[in-house]
Amino acid sequence: MLQDYPSLTVRQEVEMLQVFTGFETRNRYRVLDPNGQDVLYAYEESGTLSRLFLQSHRPLKLHFIDGGGRTVLTAHRDFFWFDWIVRDFFEYLCNRANTYVAVPGTLELILLGADWLSRTQSAYNRAVKACYYEKHNAVAAAGDEWHKIFGSQ
Repeated sequence: MLQDYPSLTVRQEVEMLQVFTGFETRNRYRVLDPNGQDVLYAYEESGTLSRLFLQSHRPLKLHFIDGGGRTVLTAHRDFFWFDWIVRDFFEYLCNRANTYVAVPGTLELILLGADWLSRTQSAYNRAVKACYYEKHNAVAAAGDEWHKIFGSQ
């Protein structure tokens, strides 16, 4: 079905409660063809507490339905789906101290230096702890570690 379209656009339907309060609501989406016609609809299934406390890091399911109301696809994202990527990126950065990187397009070399290294090592160590906590279902402790890295917003 989706392969019949050269491109698709996904548009979020934002609720006014979220606009005015910042409270994460259950997201709803419209999947549009290149002419702006509805192809599918999607809605989020998640818990109120996870939306309140975990916000964009919450686990959720997305249900995609066709115009007849039939579910054609269900996707899910577990808690902190990007956690390992963030941890590995901090490790990569730690290994890049005092090295050069090439600027895309120009290939100009820039020295990264190491003024930032101790903060990056601290972030990496906290990310390792957070991933460990997540693996062992210590959600609150993991969230605390991520907040120490990225702040509460």
